[in-house]
Amino acid sequence: MKSILFTLVTVLCLNTNAGVFPKAWLKAKHFDLRISQDIELKTVHMQNKEGRPVLFLHGYMATMHTFMDLASKLHGEGFDVYAANWNVDDRNIDESTRTIRQLVQYIYEKTNKKVLIIGHSLGAVTAKLTLYGLKADHNENASIDKQAIHWAKKRVRGLVSFSSPNGQEGQGDAGALSFLDKIPEDLIAMMGADLSDVINKKKILKQSIFVTAMHNILTNLRFLPIGDSLNGLFNLSNFKYFDNSLARFLLYGSVAASPELAAHVKLFMQEDRMSSFKNEINYTKLFFEAKNPVPFFYFAGENDVFSPAKSIIAEAQAHGEKYLVMKNAGHLDVMIGKHLPKVLESIVEFDKKL
Repeated sequence: MKSILFTLVTVLCLNTNAGVFPKAWLKAKHFDLRISQDIELKTVHMQNKEGRPVLFLHGYMATMHTFMDLASKLHGEGFDVYAANWNVDDRNIDESTRTIRQLVQYIYEKTNKKVLIIGHSLGAVTAKLTLYGLKADHNENASIDKQAIHWAKKRVRGLVSFSSPNGQEGQGDAGALSFLDKIPEDLIAMMGADLSDVINKKKILKQSIFVTAMHNILTNLRFLPIGDSLNGLFNLSNFKYFDNSLARFLLYGSVAASPELAAHVKLFMQEDRMSSFKNEINYTKLFFEAKNPVPFFYFAGENDVFSPAKSIIAEAQAHGEKYLVMKNAGHLDVMIGKHLPKVLESIVEFDKKL
């Protein structure tokens, strides 16, 4: 047993990431981006000067590191890739549209090119609201601003929406968030160090060993009854031994939501609705009836309980947009594991037509 452990540690020492983390993500620029006088966002940039810019927006209780696999693959396809932790402490969902505009404006000014937004779950929800012109004033009053729609058309070329709830199923999607609400913040805090800090401090080896061990534990859960109960979130059969993607996703992609954002999401659960914080704007009606200002592409997971596939299909069909339902996929694994090649191919083809 000691010889096996020694061999494992030796191999890891010879290759500091040992295939555990995507090389492009490790080599990327990890920095704090100031979007206003008092707000900085942790940001990742994988530069391709001639490439078309992409902005990744993570979901609820998540971080930009959930995208390290897909983002690295898109960078390999020639895209200029950005990802940011957009969850600002004092901004609810309505107010977070301002954050998205600030991020898009930064990239647009830096590249002089329109941005493709790729959002997962609440990240896609907030991106859609941004494109539909939703704004909130300093008193948290929400409204639709036609100038904001015009602004978006000039700076955004398209949106890829992963597992984005729209409220059509009522408690079928919003109510499922109560599961996340019950996870203790102390447990989330233990999930792992901030990966950008680890990378910048060149202390990735310890994390690599931790990820490998965690992934092997997770993939073995498929043989236990608990494995089936997780299918709405992620399907363990979609992950191979030693690819480490699920462990990376959970260990570095989880974070406690900001109080303002959490309070807004709780309204979805308590009142069985998806709308602006003060209920002026019905999100569901907006998602189905507003005209898409730029082309959208929708991804859904067949087993997703947070964002049921049939509601995403209905939204896509209401706009005449393309969609793809991933077989045996839950809310998280539409963009990691065995689905990644098909997702990558679909995004590249979608972008070519923009």
